[in-house]
Amino acid sequence: MTIDFWGPAFIAYLWSIVSLLINIIRIIVRAYKKEQQIKFVKTRFVRPILTICIFLIVFSFVQQSRFSANKYAMEVGKEIQSIADTNGICPEKIQGWVVSERDPNMYGTMYGKYGTKYPVKYLPSENRKEFTISVYNNIDEHFYVTGGVELELRATHSGPGGSKEVPIE
Repeated sequence: MTIDFWGPAFIAYLWSIVSLLINIIRIIVRAYKKEQQIKFVKTRFVRPILTICIFLIVFSFVQQSRFSANKYAMEVGKEIQSIADTNGICPEKIQGWVVSERDPNMYGTMYGKYGTKYPVKYLPSENRKEFTISVYNNIDEHFYVTGGVELELRATHSGPGGSKEVPIE
């Protein structure tokens, strides 16, 4: 989610809510004064209702995509944890994922259903006894899955409000 898109979209969403509230007040006042308002009702509600509906639909798709990327990281984490428990070592790389430009030991892919894709990175420790899978949901919001040989698989959501452990499904 970038601020370039979500900032103006959120302002339009809030503006539409305020517009709806103002129009409802106008309808109540016109009804109290017993004025005709059929044309007023038709023209004043279309844009704000469409804006609110479109915003909520797009936001819902983005959230579902984000959750799918986090779930994918958990599924991959379970597979890697199983390999680490069986072989006593974490895999060096994940097949189909590409080497990161910043770190040659890190592998990544893009994942997300419903249109929005998020970077998912895999980083084993140097001795390959531990691993971290990270999903970059936002500039200040990340999802991590950690585990390794003789370690418990853990998932953590890190954001502006701090870090919180997430149950592994």
